[in-house]
Amino acid sequence: MADLIRQAAQIYDEYEGNEEYIHIPDVQQMLYNALKYPVLVAYNRETNELEGIVTIKYHENDSKETMDPYYQKEGARFFSITGVLVRQRENMLHKGIGSNLYSASILGIEQYVQKHRDEQMELNAVIDCTNLPSLYALINGTENLQARGLVGKNKELEAVLDAIYLVRDNEQHLVEAPTFVLKIALEPKDIRQKKWSSEEEMLKSKDVFSYDVDIEKENHQNYETLLDTILRKIKKGKTLQITQMEDAGTGMVTYIGLGNNKIYIEDMQLERNGAQNIGRKRIPRRDVHRFVGPMPDITKGIIEGERDGR
Repeated sequence: MADLIRQAAQIYDEYEGNEEYIHIPDVQQMLYNALKYPVLVAYNRETNELEGIVTIKYHENDSKETMDPYYQKEGARFFSITGVLVRQRENMLHKGIGSNLYSASILGIEQYVQKHRDEQMELNAVIDCTNLPSLYALINGTENLQARGLVGKNKELEAVLDAIYLVRDNEQHLVEAPTFVLKIALEPKDIRQKKWSSEEEMLKSKDVFSYDVDIEKENHQNYETLLDTILRKIKKGKTLQITQMEDAGTGMVTYIGLGNNKIYIEDMQLERNGAQNIGRKRIPRRDVHRFVGPMPDITKGIIEGERDGR
């Protein structure tokens, strides 16, 4: 256990991409996650090294006090796939590890929910609106389940853009890029029939999010430009469902639900045009080696947190 936590910490610390794409937990947080939530890893048995990691969190919006600001649906009981990260190595993008982590997470949750149908649970994944690799890994992950018949012959788990959320500070500036909330249905359906018969028709049918940013502008100004592009795409003359709530210490979270305005994730296409360069690149701390000795006992804190409803 201790060695896995250290390796997980190393994978996270090696990340040098956009800081907004993933939250980098410290060792204490990783211990908490490992004891409280399912954590899936991609493990290379030949080298005895971790190659990827993902955490599956669960939450119940059973009151206003316990409402998740980033999934503002009253009464929702839901899983969230968070923190999918693959070790930063040459050509790792083409090995499909991220896609397989998504596939395994979705399939495991789907099989669990099938045994607890009466609980009406949901599943989502949240991805920064400029994070092309993660979006495509999720798309490939859901298509992999379909192609292999893992959710039933000629069946699929419908995955759609369900909402976006924004976070603003006290000056009403966006503190990060808008985030896609992608909902994966947990009840298999017949595979959706495609309406196109050629590659040209397929490309025309795509919901293209084409961003236009100016790196000379302040980040919050570019975030507003990204938001304008997304709103033009998802509105289409239809009514959106907008709610707000405060996330203490972070800002005001605006949750914009698409309702029945479905956009299937396999139809989504991102033209980033440099938008991925907004924000800071993470600088590794390179301090994992400092963590030595026995793991701290945090089970007491978890039990107390659950008793307090946290």
